[in-house]
Amino acid sequence: MGDGMKDKLCVLSLDLGTGGVKASLVSEDCNIICNGFASYKTFCDADGRREQRPDDWWGAVVTAVRQMVSEADAADVSAIAAIAISGHSMGRVPVNANGELLEEYTPIWSDSRARAEADEFFGKVSWEEWYRTTGNGSPPPHYAVFKIMRLKKQHRDIYDRAAAFIGTKDYVNMRLCGAICSDRSYATGSGVYDLVNDVWQDSYIAASGIDASKLPKLYNSTDIIGHVTREAAQTLGIPAGVLVAAGGVDNGCMALGAGCVREGEAYCSLGSSSWIAAVSQTVDADVKSKPYIFGHCIPGFKLTHEGIFSSGTSHDWVINNMFCGFAAEERYARFDELAASAPVGANGLLFCPALAGGSSADPSPDMRGSFMRMDLSHTRADIARATLEGLALQLRYVSECMMKNIKCLTLTGGGARSSLLRQIYADVFDVPVAVTEVTRHTAALGAAALALVGIGAYENFDFIGTALGNKKLTYPDHKNAKRYAETQKNFACVMQMAGELGKA
Repeated sequence: MGDGMKDKLCVLSLDLGTGGVKASLVSEDCNIICNGFASYKTFCDADGRREQRPDDWWGAVVTAVRQMVSEADAADVSAIAAIAISGHSMGRVPVNANGELLEEYTPIWSDSRARAEADEFFGKVSWEEWYRTTGNGSPPPHYAVFKIMRLKKQHRDIYDRAAAFIGTKDYVNMRLCGAICSDRSYATGSGVYDLVNDVWQDSYIAASGIDASKLPKLYNSTDIIGHVTREAAQTLGIPAGVLVAAGGVDNGCMALGAGCVREGEAYCSLGSSSWIAAVSQTVDADVKSKPYIFGHCIPGFKLTHEGIFSSGTSHDWVINNMFCGFAAEERYARFDELAASAPVGANGLLFCPALAGGSSADPSPDMRGSFMRMDLSHTRADIARATLEGLALQLRYVSECMMKNIKCLTLTGGGARSSLLRQIYADVFDVPVAVTEVTRHTAALGAAALALVGIGAYENFDFIGTALGNKKLTYPDHKNAKRYAETQKNFACVMQMAGELGKA
């Protein structure tokens, strides 16, 4: 710890997610002392609108922090030395030079209305060259540059008055300390960032027609960008003068919180959607499967991602609609128990879990799920097992290009609590699967780690492994892994068929 630090030290971590913000008071050894949470609304329509109100983010931060403070000891609150934020990506919030918000609603990562602007851009720039440079593998309209182009076209007055277009967590940082800036990990979701050389890409900015001066100054995620103002401190109920770190994109913070800080380390998040992220020092831009790649919060490292849009949601749909007799408090345990009674491979039954779409690597966003190869011999146990296997098989299917470098997979999220699911993932991926003592709060812990390194409590991120506790490993059963390797061939056919039907 640096000289002059308090004997007791805490940090405030904010996890600004798509549905709400979690405020966590975290000790120096990365234990979460208490939490607060507040939600906010997403405004949607059929044309792809996905907008939120930045003032709702700040209002939720105030509510969540005050809730957290009310549950904490006064000594812990007074020991808060720094704040760092994990923020959902691809935002573009226009503010003027005085830090005033210029629009009430702003598009979030999933807003897909900037399709014409993306088409215009790729009339000037090769998509493949752009992808290899930026690593931006999600559908192009999601990226911030195209949203800025759309704003310039439709609301030129707002565009002209904007001094900077900042990200979601950057807006909260501005409310905390007045700084108008962003960090490099967040910039990698802009569509005009050279991920290979870690700089804004001038030719892409020129092709977009936006003014380069309106892009924010960039810092490393651990850099201190200011102090909490007296006004913000009074509003939140925390000490004034607390240091504010630049923070990071949610993908990078989640990787930190899962302990993925070195080349080849990977985690798999099992939630409503599921994805795998692997740490690398290179930009592994596979043009066929189009993994999306963000900068890690650790300078020099990248995070290659592949994911599926519907994982836990499809799992829940099957339970709620086909196993509704299970009592709510025991439905997952009962479902696992039933699935475990069926043999590996579910007697040939296959489940494509794309009930809300497949992945960015699939040929159509309109593909949907199904049970395949079902016959009169199949039982409820087969259906349950096929459901769990389908979640793992689809994730393996879309992440095949990443597997050569993955030696172990750390599971996070609610699904990591299932011993059966852990074994299925170990067998399908044919690598050891690890869970730490912390399977939830990964983004919050990652943001806390940024704050701790930012103030000099630690020199690097090696301490995270200790903070996460002992890893519990599940090893693959190689006989089962061989069975799943054969099953994967049939599953690939199912996915291809689902993709073609989605295009029809």
